Amino acid sequence: MIRVNTLNDEVLKSDPFVMVIGNFDGVHPGHLHLIETAKSQNLNVAALTFDPHPGLFFNEDFKFLTDSDLKSKYLMKAGVDILITVKFDRKLASLTPDGFARMINVSEVKKIVVGNDFRFGNDRTGDINFLRNFFGNHVEIIGVEPVKTGNVKLSSSRIRDFIASGNILEATSQLGRRYCVHGEVVHGAKIGSELGYPTVNLETLQLIPGDGVYAVLIHTSDNRKFSGAASIGNRSTIFENSSRVFEVHILNFDGIIYGEKLRVKFVEKIREQKKYSDLEQLKYAIQMDIDKIRDILIDDYS
Repeated sequence: MIRVNTLNDEVLKSDPFVMVIGNFDGVHPGHLHLIETAKSQNLNVAALTFDPHPGLFFNEDFKFLTDSDLKSKYLMKAGVDILITVKFDRKLASLTPDGFARMINVSEVKKIVVGNDFRFGNDRTGDINFLRNFFGNHVEIIGVEPVKTGNVKLSSSRIRDFIASGNILEATSQLGRRYCVHGEVVHGAKIGSELGYPTVNLETLQLIPGDGVYAVLIHTSDNRKFSGAASIGNRSTIFENSSRVFEVHILNFDGIIYGEKLRVKFVEKIREQKKYSDLEQLKYAIQMDIDKIRDILIDDYS
């Protein structure tokens, strides 16, 4: 897959292509349906997306499902030939529908695939009918109906709600894969090591699931794979007023990996967070969690 950062790149001037447009946050089955429609046109497929996610541009507290690396990986696997990642800034946010249409009107685009509910331009006033009127017979505009689960549209925002509430099994069903967080290992309070269950603390800009204890699978940057227990919460047994922490106990692992990037795939939530009366009760609960997680992940990694 070729990656470019502008619609003026020479790659887009050589061969005819079909463009599919979206944020592609999570690259869920609805997005894959758009891409499959584009692939059926027998042209190279170029996916136009935006960085940062517009939600983050307008709200600094917004949390997305996939960072740029994961999004690129998933889109390449889906069969995208060219990934166009355009910077979402104040200039782009202020474009009128006409200005946006002119921006994507590059010489070799022959067809454009979008969802029938696609909106664009300042105040989201542009729609698929605007594109059809703008391009006329010059570019074919193909609208795609949304994918539904039951009678409800499958959407990134709905998947975010499931993850934020800790409903990992439903999020997995909606995504079509396990939810994956890409995080950097940072220094923590080392309380886990003192308890006999060392953890790595992770920082990420992605959405972290709701508080609780989870069975997870871990991929290291050198492609080693491990099972683990993730704990998300404020560690109320240890601290009175702790900030929220995302930490993972990696099974059968002994090493120092500060600064390393890990991919953590969430498999199942096993319990809510709980404040214990003393550290011995906490240690016992951790061991029970690990035993349960080993059973859940027995067919995954050792």
